[in-house]
Amino acid sequence: MASSYPFVLVAHPSLPVQSVKSLVALAKARPDQVIYASAGSGTMSHMAMELLRLNTAIKLTHVPYKGAAPASVSLMSGESQCAFIVMPVVGPQVKAGKMRGLGVAAPERSSVAPEIPTMQEAGIKGHIALQWNGFFAPARTPQPVLDRLHREVAKTVHLPDVRQRFEAEGATPAGTSPAEFTAFFRSEAEKWADVARRSGTKLD
Repeated sequence: MASSYPFVLVAHPSLPVQSVKSLVALAKARPDQVIYASAGSGTMSHMAMELLRLNTAIKLTHVPYKGAAPASVSLMSGESQCAFIVMPVVGPQVKAGKMRGLGVAAPERSSVAPEIPTMQEAGIKGHIALQWNGFFAPARTPQPVLDRLHREVAKTVHLPDVRQRFEAEGATPAGTSPAEFTAFFRSEAEKWADVARRSGTKLD
C-alpha cells in the first residue's frame, strides 16, 4: 500500500447538528428526512454511510451522484445535507465554512483538520473508512521483481518532499510489506462485502 486517507462525515452548515451524536439523534427523530449524498451506489462514500446506518439504526435518504465531485457540490449548495467525503476535499471546505466536520473515519485525528474528532471519539465504535492507493502485479511476477518494486515504493513514499505532499492533503504514507498489504486488502474486501450484504446495497 502506498498511502491512505480517511473519509470524513460532514454536514451542510444549515443542518442543525454539531456532532455525530446530534446527527444520529436528528435522523432518529426525522426518519428518512435527512438526505445524504454519495459518489454513487456501492462507492466507498455510500458504504461508509451504510456502515453508520447499520451501527446506529438510523434511516436516511440516499441520493447517489455520478462521482465525488458532484456529490461534494450538492452538499456545499445545500441540495444534500450530509455525506462522507475524503479529507483532501473536506479540509479546505471546512475551513471555508462550506461544510461542517463531524467525524473522521480513521483511528486518529487528521493533522489537516485536528479539530474534527474521530468517529470512535464521537461514540461510533470501529467506524473506519479509508480510501487507499496500492500497487498490484500479475500473480506470476517473479519474486525478485516484487521485492524490488516494494523497496522502491516504500522508499519513495517516505521521501521528505513526497511525504510532505501526502500529509498536506491529509493522507498517510504507507509503504507496507506485500504480506501486510495482502492481509489488509482481504480484510477490507470481507468487511465491505459484509456491509453490502447486511445493508442490502445494490449497484445501479
